[in-house]
Parts: sequence; structure tokens; C-alpha cells
Amino acid sequence: MATMQIRKAKDGLVHILNWVLRGGCCFRPSKEHFIDKKIRKEAEELRLTQFATSNKTREEQYMPRYVVEENGEQKIHRGLEKGEFVEGDGSKLFSLFTSISNMQHFGIGVCLYFHITTVYGCVLLVCAVISSWNAVYFNSKEYSQHNPESWEITDKFTAGSAVCTDVEAVCTNSECSTTDDQLQCPVGYELGIVNVIIIAVIAIALVVVSMREEKESDKIDVSEQTAQDYSIIVEDPDQDAIDPDEWRDFFGQWGKVFSVTTVTNVNDGQMLRLAKRYAFVEREIELEREDLLTLQKKHLKKNALQALKESDKSEDELAIEWDEIDSKAEKGADKLRDLDNDALLEATMEAKSKFKGFMERIGLDKTIGQLEAEKKSLVSQMDELVADIQDTNVAKVLVTFNEEKSQRNCLEDLSVGLIPAILNWDIKSVDGKKLKFRDTNLLAVREAPEPEDIIYENLGIDDYKIVLQQCLTYSILICMLAVAFFLIRYAMDESAFIASLIISGCNSAFPTLNKMLIRTFEKHRTYSDIENSYLWKTILARWFTSVIIVYIVAIMPDEDGMFENEVLKEKNINQIGTILIFEVMFNPFCRLLDPMGNFNRFVKGPLSGTSDRAEGCQLGTRWMLAERFTDLNKLLMMIMMFTGIFPLGYWFGAAACFVAYWVDKFCILRLFRINPPVTNDRLTRISQTTYGVILLIHCIATTAYYYSWPFDNLCEKKK
Repeated sequence: MATMQIRKAKDGLVHILNWVLRGGCCFRPSKEHFIDKKIRKEAEELRLTQFATSNKTREEQYMPRYVVEENGEQKIHRGLEKGEFVEGDGSKLFSLFTSISNMQHFGIGVCLYFHITTVYGCVLLVCAVISSWNAVYFNSKEYSQHNPESWEITDKFTAGSAVCTDVEAVCTNSECSTTDDQLQCPVGYELGIVNVIIIAVIAIALVVVSMREEKESDKIDVSEQTAQDYSIIVEDPDQDAIDPDEWRDFFGQWGKVFSVTTVTNVNDGQMLRLAKRYAFVEREIELEREDLLTLQKKHLKKNALQALKESDKSEDELAIEWDEIDSKAEKGADKLRDLDNDALLEATMEAKSKFKGFMERIGLDKTIGQLEAEKKSLVSQMDELVADIQDTNVAKVLVTFNEEKSQRNCLEDLSVGLIPAILNWDIKSVDGKKLKFRDTNLLAVREAPEPEDIIYENLGIDDYKIVLQQCLTYSILICMLAVAFFLIRYAMDESAFIASLIISGCNSAFPTLNKMLIRTFEKHRTYSDIENSYLWKTILARWFTSVIIVYIVAIMPDEDGMFENEVLKEKNINQIGTILIFEVMFNPFCRLLDPMGNFNRFVKGPLSGTSDRAEGCQLGTRWMLAERFTDLNKLLMMIMMFTGIFPLGYWFGAAACFVAYWVDKFCILRLFRINPPVTNDRLTRISQTTYGVILLIHCIATTAYYYSWPFDNLCEKKK
């Protein structure tokens, strides 16, 4: 009975506490309780509605979708273009199990990336099975007497690796006055045979993949017709040939010309850059005005609610007044819509939230006054540029034919080589065609990039400026790599985990730093050139931090200047294994977390103030296909560099490839921003070249390992 009474008393107390926490405390007037309850209910409904609407908007507009269409007897998945809308349930989100052949909407580059990741995952799996013989040998008593009878989890990464703990004291001079420890872990030719088989497997895979990728590229290219298939670009036009009709007549020899665009080199494209910035600032001013009007509406509503609390009206009268508050607040805010920017800013000064005021003070949110000042500055700069224009030299000419055949014939006839084009050699005409423009200029012509790939304001930049900019950014990158070397070098002396964490951090930081370098110091004619520059810089950075530093530290002298090689030491093997674990688990997990995307969707979006800005936060995380290729490139480099002493690395590599396939597929289909389709296989071809270089490095590194075995520096060198 006592237990029953205690339970009832406890339930009653919980009920009273819940009632108090909900705002129903008996010490509060019922009128205020009524208003606060309505406010909480409305705020909760608004929050849920906004959350559901933003999620629905993101799924419908900012996630890749497709429709099923019939192509003869086959059904194909056609991806929806940006802004395309299908009524009803006609479109669906791409499934994670969508085949690569049905992802042509994302372009050739994305399809080939997933295909290569899958293929090399399978190749590494085969290599892992083959290299198991080496792993078993390294773990046997024949290799080291201190090896355990069976593998244990506590061995971490040393089981199946070339770690050698058998030592024997040997004389280091003829008098035997000094001795040193010599490693007694022999290697036979069988290990070399296994590695030769693995090299042959990878080499065959490289050739097969290259042939397959070329075939797939041609297949996808035929199925996707774009403006690039009909267009050419003239690299060295006559500077005064600005008349499009003159170019139309010249290229009309190869077929009917659809359009001609002459690109002039005016102030190195500064005018176009200013015009783009001007349009952006105007858009920001419109959004800022809407933001201020929204804040004013909230401020008027807050004042109206406070007035209701102080009134003597009954709950029924309050309910009637409540329904009119929103419309009155909206009408009050609309009265300010016709004010100019300065007057609007002054009228809404009290409505500005503390958060917005704080963001403006720290410079993360510009006021209308600051935007107006920037707008006037841009207008002044453009006026000065217009006044300084003296001549308009033609930098490039873009020509689009009506038929693809005309473009192919033109490229075939005018592809004479760089030197003949520079020297304007006399080339025999083909089928009576005139190959020299104005009978003097043998044009350098190539296939034009895609229209969305061209950065028009940079088309007139001279080649020597691009080279100087590249030299500057590579110099800065080398300095940053030197700093990373010393950080990782000293971290490896302390802990393999800390060093691996720093290496992983560097691998995540350098892509962002490279983007900043390119955006700040480099100008490129196409977005593809930007990706090329980014690709090579990121490959260099990731090879250095993940592979080269680890190798250098293992062979470099100690503090006393003694070359105590640590290649076969447990510390070095654990370091390699820890880094590979980070590649398999930590880095993909960080991509799945998508911290920046989640911050934009769930923090920045709700605080943005206007629906346009909130929708802009739903676009997803920016990404570059080149970064994904560099991830795969870095992984292969690391595996191939160290598998001579760590055969189990092939298993880590295969796991990393399969994990990357599914993680990247999920990110592209659900988290990342929809990019324009990658309509060429340029990144794939570059990556295939680097894979060949990696295979060559593997051959050299493995040969060096076996030649230097057992890395104790006790063998006399022949003079």
C-alpha cells in the first residue's frame, strides 16, 4: 500500500513539473499563458514546416533525379537537367545501386571514375591473394625465429610483414675490435617471383583498363551529343580580324557555319570580371532588402504580441486578434518596400537581431550601405576601363558548325602541328581549300571546350603569364610541404597514431590549400585547366605526405648522424599500417559526416533570414572530380611503394577501393552539389598515366628493398 501511494505521489509530482515546464505555472496570468502557448505552437509548426519543406525542396531540386525512357526495346535512365521539372511521380532519386551505365547523366568522367575504382579494387584483391605467399613466409620460422606459431590480433600490423627481430653480433673490422648487430632474416628468389607475377597482373590490368576506358569513352561520347562535337577554337587569330563574317566565310569551306564568336583581349578580361561582380552585388542588395523586411515583420509581430499581453481582453478576443497579427505585420513591412536603401536601413534599425548585428560587426554579413559602396566602386572601375580602351585585339575565335562532319573535316585539314602554325609554313591545300587565313596566317586550330567549361574573361591571357603564375604557386606549395615534413617527422618519433592523424589532416588540408592558391594566384582559360592544375598539385602533395616522408624518415640518419635503417623495424611497419587504416576508414567517414554541408543545411540555412538564401544553403557541398582521382592515386602509390615489405597492404588497398566506391557514390547522389557533367575523359587519361608511373616506382622500390636487404648497412662496398 505504501509503495502504491509513493508511486501515485511520484506520478503527480512529474505531472505538475511537466505542466510548469510547459508554461502552465499557476503564478502566471492565464492571458500570458494563452499567448505564450500559441507562440510556442506556431513556432513549432513553422519549424516543422520549414524543415519538411527544405528537405522536400532539396530532394526535388538539388538532388540528382532521373526518369525512365524507352529507347527501342531498352529502358534507359535519363537524368533531369537543372531546372527541369516532371509532374507527378514521373521522376525518382538515383538509387545507390544504380549501375554505372545508367549514370551517364553525370558525364564520362564520373562514370569512368567509378569504373576504374571497381576494377582496381578487384585487381588489388587478386594481388592480395597472390601476395599471401610472401605474407606467410614473412610470418614463418624460416624467415625469423622469433615469429609466433600463429598470427595474433595483438601483433597489430607486424604479422605477415617483413619485420625482422633476429640479430647476430658480427665484427665490423679486421681486428674485431668493434661489433654491430646484423639482421638474420633471409629472403629468397621466391619473393621476387611473386612480385614479378603481381607486376605482370597490374601491367595487364593497366593495358586492359586503358583499352576498356577508351571504348567506354567512345561509347558514352557517341550517346551524348554536345556543342563540343560541332565547335573549334582558333588559338592564333589575326589581332585585327574582329569581323565575324570574315571568319564565317573562311570556315564556310568545310560546311555551313552556325555561329562565330570573336573574343577580344580587353584589359585581360578585367571588364568581364567586374561585370560578374556587379551582378552578384546587385543580387546581394535584393536579398539584403528582403532580409530586412522579414526582420521588420517579426519585429512588428513581437510588438503586437506584447501589446496583447498588456491589454485587458479576454481569451476569445485574444483569439480573434491573433488571427489578424500576421496580416497587420506583413502590411506594415510592405509599407517600407518602396523606400530607398538608406531609408530602409534606418527604418529597420530596431528590428535587426543581435545575431545579424554581430555578423555585421565581424564582417561576415555586409550591410546595404557597404554593398552600395561596393557597387559604386565597381561602376567607377568599369567607367575607367572603358575610357582606357584604345584597341580591341582578337585573342581567340570560336566557330560552331551545323554538322559534326564539317568540324571533323576542318580539324583534319588544319591539324598541321604547332611549329608549322607558328612559322606559317606553306601547306598544300586539300581539295582546293584555302588553309591560310588572309593568305598569310596558318591557323592553330583544335576542338573547342564545352561552352560551360570556358572562362571567357581569361581567354586572352598570355601563355607566359600562366607559366609565371604556376611557378609562383608551386613555390608556395613546396614551402608548405617543407613545413609538413618537419611536423610529420617529429610526430613519427612520438607516436604512429599521432603521425597518421597529422598525415590524414595534411591529406585533407592540402586540397583546400591548393584551391586557395589556384583561386588567388592563377588564371586559367577553362575550368578543365583549373582541375588539371589542382590535380597535379594535389597528387604531389599527397604523394609527399603519405609516402615520400615515411620512406625518407625510415632511411635518414639519426641525431648522431648514424644511418640506422629502420625499414624492417616494427615502428616503420606499424606506421605504414596505421596510415592505411586511416585511408580505409577515417577519410571516407569524414566525407560521410559532411560537416560543411550539414552546417549550411541545419545552422546557416535557418539563420539566413530569407527563403532564397535558405535554399542556397541546400545546394550541397562543393566537390571536384579531380580530388576523387587524387585520393585513388595516393592510395595506389602508398600500397605499391611499401608492399615489398608489407604484403598485407594489398588487402587494405582493395578494401579502400570498395569503400571509396560506395561512399563516393552516396555522396554524389545524396550530399554533394550537382556539378555540370564531366564530358571528357581527360582526368582518366592523366590518372592512367600516373598509374603507369606508380607501377614503375613499385618496380624500382621493390628492387631497392631486395638489393639492400636486410638494411643493416654492414656489408662492405666495393671500391
